[in-house]
Amino acid sequence: MIVQRPMSAVPDPALWAAITDAASAAGHYRNPGITTRAVARRLTIPGAAVDLAEIEERLSGLYRAGLLARLMGAGVSRWRFTSAGAAHAAELRGRELTDAEAWPAVSTHLADRALLGGHPDGLSPAALARALAVDTGQVLAWLAAQARLGLVEGRTAHDRPAWLITPAGRAVAVRAGELVCA
Repeated sequence: MIVQRPMSAVPDPALWAAITDAASAAGHYRNPGITTRAVARRLTIPGAAVDLAEIEERLSGLYRAGLLARLMGAGVSRWRFTSAGAAHAAELRGRELTDAEAWPAVSTHLADRALLGGHPDGLSPAALARALAVDTGQVLAWLAAQARLGLVEGRTAHDRPAWLITPAGRAVAVRAGELVCA
């Protein structure tokens, strides 16, 4: 059963991460802008879909604030960053991660890995960085802080660094995932 993920539970950095990721993907395909549906795909988590009307409302608010431009064509809204929006996105990209935004991303990441048959405890700093629209170095710093708390564990596998979630960390991720869907 798929439940609704309320947009009120989506913090601004997560929304901007979805917009930034959608804009990056749209740029690769030479699209004139991103669609509300493209943002929705990036905010939907396993078992919890977001409402397109709620996303449209949030994007319209960013338009009214001068952070996004709206292009209309064939009955579809497309969105682009304004210069103020691009500056805001860059500012968010350089922020320090908080547990409140990182743990829901970890929860989603673990669920995605389980669906795709990946290592059930493995964490990909690069994938988390893309999901959070931050640099990988910021995710690595956050993971190091979580390792000191015993919530994740850094290891070396095949001469490469690897990050694994601990049972205590999995409990935190599960609670974070439940809050996102509430």
